[in-house]
Amino acid sequence: WSRAVAKGVLLKINGREIRRSYSFSSSPGVDHYPIITVKRKPNGTASSFLVEGVRSGEVLTALPPAGQFVLPAFRQRPHYLFMMAGGSGITPVFSIIKYALACTPNFQVILLYANRDEQGLIFRKDLDKWLQLYPERFKAVLLLSSPKGQLSEIAETSHAEVLPMRLGNALLEELIQKNIPKDDSTVDFFLCGPPGLLLKSEMAIRFLGYPDEQIHKEVFTITPPIRPPAEQFPDGTVALARNGDEAAFPLKAGQTILEAAEQAGIELPYSCRSGICTSCMARCQKGEVIMYLPEGPLSSKATDGVVQTCVGYPLTKRVTINFK
Repeated sequence: WSRAVAKGVLLKINGREIRRSYSFSSSPGVDHYPIITVKRKPNGTASSFLVEGVRSGEVLTALPPAGQFVLPAFRQRPHYLFMMAGGSGITPVFSIIKYALACTPNFQVILLYANRDEQGLIFRKDLDKWLQLYPERFKAVLLLSSPKGQLSEIAETSHAEVLPMRLGNALLEELIQKNIPKDDSTVDFFLCGPPGLLLKSEMAIRFLGYPDEQIHKEVFTITPPIRPPAEQFPDGTVALARNGDEAAFPLKAGQTILEAAEQAGIELPYSCRSGICTSCMARCQKGEVIMYLPEGPLSSKATDGVVQTCVGYPLTKRVTINFK
């Protein structure tokens, strides 16, 4: 699980099968077991069940790890990680920071963590501990839009810089220029949080001239996927190759590959159904598939054939999909 960001969980709640993806808050080389962190959402079926209904010792069904929100390859020279998180989006960022500080001495880490107030700060004690253990390699800036306590007290107890404001482009540009050297190749940006925070942050980073390959993002709010008009797609057939076996099933215009497989009684891996978690990732070997991802449409021709079947619509009458 060292190369994955999320663990899918299969739950049985009131006779219904529910799948959810939760980010790892543990790190390889630091924690003995994988750990997920769950924040209860109002009226959230899965989060309420896990927080209130599950007891110590119970066994949960886990799905294979997934995700690409991971550290870059080991660096021989000092390398900067500029981490930006909003609310519970701190979870995968927390895991990466933990590993970077404990296991990779060449990483310098700057965390920008936005919240409404200090009570919403997740992992506050751990972040405080790391700031004291690694004062030369770890810096944290807490953005609190509506702090409840005195800023000086919050800063003293958290050992972090505290700013009573929302994230803005000017502030972000200032913090990047203040903490990152001018050599653009020595930094990777990791963004995780609500879509608005990601959009604002990515725009500011691009404005400063950083290339796409140095910007890594994870949407932490699952929204209903875009449903394109069915008439722009053909009826067709999906040929499925998996574990040495082959099968074929029909697909109606406007169906995703996952939906067509389910209708045919074929089980494929999935979790979020929104093109976020990558649990359903496969490769299109023949034909063309267009994915309607949160950030916009993307053709399999632009991804070397890599597709997410939960948001993947065949553009050709026949496609061949391979699951490793």
